[in-house]
Amino acid sequence: MKKKPIYLYVLLGLATAGSLWGLVSKFSSSNDAVESLLKGMEEPVKSQYATYFSKSAELSGSLISNVFFYASLLLLIAAWFFVFKKDIFKANLIYITDILIGLIGTAYSYVAAKGIAASSFSDPTLLSSQMLGLNMSVGFSVVLSLIFLSIVVFKLIKQQKEAESVEVAEEE
Repeated sequence: MKKKPIYLYVLLGLATAGSLWGLVSKFSSSNDAVESLLKGMEEPVKSQYATYFSKSAELSGSLISNVFFYASLLLLIAAWFFVFKKDIFKANLIYITDILIGLIGTAYSYVAAKGIAASSFSDPTLLSSQMLGLNMSVGFSVVLSLIFLSIVVFKLIKQQKEAESVEVAEEE
């Protein structure tokens, strides 16, 4: 009996939850949340944050960001398709591609968001706190992606070795 790829179910489930969260975020308006955040702030801090949030919303709705997001979403759907078809090898390869696309998208977003923060905040304290938050979130995302990638690559190599040993045993 062949083992079920529980690791892939878990990783794809987590990726699906993240993608659904991103999909909901793309179609929901966050103007009320931004307004409530800005309510208690004094000027010039308020205008700097308003500029930052506005430019960040533009970045998240940009063509390149959408290409990365929807390409990743389509790859995730394809990975689930191959899991259900019991072609775990293809599902693993597609998921690896999805992770790599996500890492490239994260790098693009990081570079763009860094520029947005630098142009939005004139107060060095605000800029440094925003950069710290950006660095922490990108660092967490990259580390998590690399952990997921290493799990899938490890399992893929292990499956290949098992397949080769079965093939050698059949030849004998």
